[in-house]
Amino acid sequence: MAIEASIDPTALDNRLQRAASCGDARDLALAYRLAADRADHAGRTDEAGFFLTHAYVWALVAGETPLAEPLARALRHQGRLD
Repeated sequence: MAIEASIDPTALDNRLQRAASCGDARDLALAYRLAADRADHAGRTDEAGFFLTHAYVWALVAGETPLAEPLARALRHQGRLD
């Protein structure tokens, strides 16, 4: 997964809130993936796993298999998904 540490945390929070209020599952998946990348880059692995799990779930809700597959691989690699 790409590391995106440069995104402004306030902008990311706003994006998550906007996507949630609109029910945009795909954008929620993408925003949570960005949050996971940011946390991972900062060395906060548990936080990254939390966000990665949310990204995966929202990708599944959105029916975005091409987005969900690499998220599932990353979760498996971390021992967070069987």
